[in-house]
Amino acid sequence: MNDICVALVIFRSSVGRICDNLDRMVQWVCMAGQAGADVVCFPEMNISGYSAQSAAIMKPERIPGTTSDSLSSLAKGEKIAVLAGMAEIDGAGHLYASHILATPDGLIEVYRKLHIPPPEQGIFSPAGQVPIFPIKGVLCGVQLCYDTHFPELPWP
Repeated sequence: MNDICVALVIFRSSVGRICDNLDRMVQWVCMAGQAGADVVCFPEMNISGYSAQSAAIMKPERIPGTTSDSLSSLAKGEKIAVLAGMAEIDGAGHLYASHILATPDGLIEVYRKLHIPPPEQGIFSPAGQVPIFPIKGVLCGVQLCYDTHFPELPWP
């Protein structure tokens, strides 16, 4: 098995200020890459910010879209995989708490939160699948917040 080095970032997001949050991410991605990390992981909803009051204030976007394209360019430019969270809206109008994986080779994958906690029910939709992503030959999964309360995710 390959080893990978993961950099974790604690990140205070401004709700609905996607461009500002993306701009602030750049320095952390650069530092992680310079430190030898293979992947840099940001918190849930770090790009869009989090609100349990209003979906519109988070400015949800489709994936692929402007934000995922920006992450892909950043991952390619800095030669590091980036995991970052945002509010995603699909073609049917469902809102998801999603985490994007953008890799240096152009791969864009999406994990949508599977388990929605009571305060978020009625705002976010639950996902129906658990994708696994390759990062430098290592298969990885994502869990967001409430997902960690359910053992079926880490123990298939």
